[in-house]
Amino acid sequence: MKPNSILTLTPVLVLLLVMLPGLTIFADDSDVLEKPLTSRIEYRSVDHLGEQDDEGWVLAWKASVSGDLTGELRYWFPETPPVPEGAYSGGKVGYYLAKWELWNGEELILAGESAGKTVIPDGEDGIWDGHGIVMEANGDLRSLKGRKIYETGTVIIPSDPAVPSSGSGMFLVY
Repeated sequence: MKPNSILTLTPVLVLLLVMLPGLTIFADDSDVLEKPLTSRIEYRSVDHLGEQDDEGWVLAWKASVSGDLTGELRYWFPETPPVPEGAYSGGKVGYYLAKWELWNGEELILAGESAGKTVIPDGEDGIWDGHGIVMEANGDLRSLKGRKIYETGTVIIPSDPAVPSSGSGMFLVY
């Protein structure tokens, strides 16, 4: 490394070291759950059923949820994705908007919105992840309204088009 680059890099590193601790000092502890609620999801595609809500969103995925939260998670997608699917060297990427609902039997316990992406390498299963927010929370979970969520998982692409896609992943409220 040249002496000039060391002299230029040193002030930047010092600035970062001074600023990083300061950012955490100003963080609001009430914005973070003491312990995130983490659940495993096992999902399957159900968009072939053609079920739509009153706003025209299509029920695309149903998931069994176990862990800190339990029940059935339902993902609703608009008929048209927010951005057309794109190709890249070695695969494709798609973006999504979703409304999701967590049901415990006939009771809606959480609902919200999320957005994210799915990456599918050529000839391989896909990986998706997204972020969102809890818009509705009922019963013992009322305090979760306004909390953030993170969702991720694999999408198993079947070799037979008649078989629905499926996968497993994680649903986290923090």
